[in-house]
Amino acid sequence: MSSEPIHGVKSFWLSVAIGAYTGITLQFLLASWYEPIDFSDLWAIPLILIIYGLFAVPFVALGLAIFGLPVTHLLYRSARKSWVGVIAILWSAVAGKLLFFAVDHLMFFGQYEIAKIQLLDMGIIYGLPTGVAWWLLHRRELIAI
Repeated sequence: MSSEPIHGVKSFWLSVAIGAYTGITLQFLLASWYEPIDFSDLWAIPLILIIYGLFAVPFVALGLAIFGLPVTHLLYRSARKSWVGVIAILWSAVAGKLLFFAVDHLMFFGQYEIAKIQLLDMGIIYGLPTGVAWWLLHRRELIAI
């Protein structure tokens, strides 16, 4: 059990990368659903995804550290059980909303409504893939121990 934090470092950063880049990709796809992309701007898509994904990394890491690691510690003994995946899905969506609410009110315009769920819900878009990736990757590491 003492090796648990060492094994979790790899899963943590991989989950953060998956969450940040899946989040920005989903954000981009959902935003383009509302406002289609001009064909002449297609060249910029990879650059936008890379830059905004890098911008999202510290926030995703903060969310996983604040909300994911404590729950992981609480459910450590049950991490191999599949029902924990349901908790990971629900908690990561809630945690994403909580973190994005805080970030929006501290750094941006404070327009994000925590009680409202929309198609382009930034908290869920970033929180859900991060939490699910963390659960799957960390679970895989625990099984290998």
